[in-house]
Amino acid sequence: MSTAKRYNLAYNYIFEQQATWKKDLIIKGEGESWDRVWDQFIKDTTRLAESDQEIEIVKSNYKELKQQLVPSGTNE
Repeated sequence: MSTAKRYNLAYNYIFEQQATWKKDLIIKGEGESWDRVWDQFIKDTTRLAESDQEIEIVKSNYKELKQQLVPSGTNE
């Protein structure tokens, strides 16, 4: 799987795990705790994307890709 696909999947997976108030801050890009929330969000996203863990597909528009995705480190 390409790095871009892994980052996209990790971003969406981590975003879906966030509390509603954190999602609002991330979307708006501003707020009292935005810096802290954004830094942690990006750190968690990067950590997951660069790991060898399988990333659950959370977006409904990715369900069709589920059959095509392969674990990182294997040939596509």
